Amino acid sequence: MTLTQRTSHRNPDEFPTVQLFLLAIVRLAEPIALTSIFPYAWALIKRFEVGNEDDASFYAGLLISAFSLAEALMGMYWGGLSDRVGRKPVLLLGCIGTMFSMVMVGFAENIWVALIGRALGGLLNGNIGVIQTMVWRAARAYSIKTSDAMKRPAVDLRNENYGTMRSRDAAPPASPSWTKEQQPPISIFYRRIMAIILALSIFTYHSMTFDHLLPIFFEDDRIPNNNIPTTLALASGNPFYSPGGLGMSLQAVGVVMAEQGAIALFMQAVVFPIMADRVGIYRLFLFITVLHPLVYLLVPWLLYVPEAALWPAIYAVLAVRNFFSILLYPLLLILIKEATPSSTVLGRVNGLAASAGAACRMVAPPVAGYLYAMGRKVDCTALAWYGSAAVAVVGAVQCFAVKRQREDKGKRPMDVEE
Repeated sequence: MTLTQRTSHRNPDEFPTVQLFLLAIVRLAEPIALTSIFPYAWALIKRFEVGNEDDASFYAGLLISAFSLAEALMGMYWGGLSDRVGRKPVLLLGCIGTMFSMVMVGFAENIWVALIGRALGGLLNGNIGVIQTMVWRAARAYSIKTSDAMKRPAVDLRNENYGTMRSRDAAPPASPSWTKEQQPPISIFYRRIMAIILALSIFTYHSMTFDHLLPIFFEDDRIPNNNIPTTLALASGNPFYSPGGLGMSLQAVGVVMAEQGAIALFMQAVVFPIMADRVGIYRLFLFITVLHPLVYLLVPWLLYVPEAALWPAIYAVLAVRNFFSILLYPLLLILIKEATPSSTVLGRVNGLAASAGAACRMVAPPVAGYLYAMGRKVDCTALAWYGSAAVAVVGAVQCFAVKRQREDKGKRPMDVEE
């Protein structure tokens, strides 16, 4: 069997706008499948009449985490498969699995059918790591081509006949047998890669607890002000008296979640490029990770905000939260790609990162739900938020284990010969 080079009708000098747009549409399927259930998971569990009402947050966490559990088991497998058979078949299978998953959950009449539907979507969805690999390769190829044209006005035509990317990874082997027999296997278990993936896992855990707890906290019954010693609690600084939630309707929670998405888009499109350019990737990563625990300490104090100022306070908390979480995620992805030793294993690295993140998303909802249920019984729903803050503190300490990447003469780390 011989290797054949695929021909493309696209102008190689054009920026891959259409390709990136289509990948963005496919990428939307995973967060929709994962997070669309957040606003109504608590109410859905109550409708299924599983356990008592105090434990509804725990069972809602189990329902949410079923998707992530299955995704964690298969993420690295799909990444490795995409390295062998191509990215598109894996993407299409992931989209089909997501479609069937959402249909099953929508028509579920009991928690078991809903759990199977969520797990099915996770088993067939390996799109996160695959899309990250495709986006990286498309943008990297374009950037290298244009930068080469600017920095090398005089070129060697012998090199240009075979392309402008001169790294060892960009030059394909002459035959498959050479690849298998002469090229040694590349390990992905480097210390820096593992440290970054661990940082991503910790961030994914406490970020997922926020997404799970926020709608529950908003929908939980609000204790009347005349029954809460608000003045005494604030004056004494008692952080362990926070009964109930904000008592918002399901529709209001949906509006808040949608507005949170708008805030996240602004942070991603406007704030992130400015901050990354002015502060730098590594320093911004340390800054955001160290300050991230503050987000989880702010939410319980919404109970003591007067109703007239409640909505501005909610938006302020959401703005702070999205500033930290939306900026930190792409920073971690950039650091992972910089630390990857070769593009030939990029799918495996992204698959491993996706599996680790999915494993943390699996654990986070039931643990956070259990802490919330415990706190509800002792009039301290803030207990779950404090647990998330504690995990974020661990991440703030661990981030210093991620060392700054050393580059060679301005080249990207993956282009540097060992």
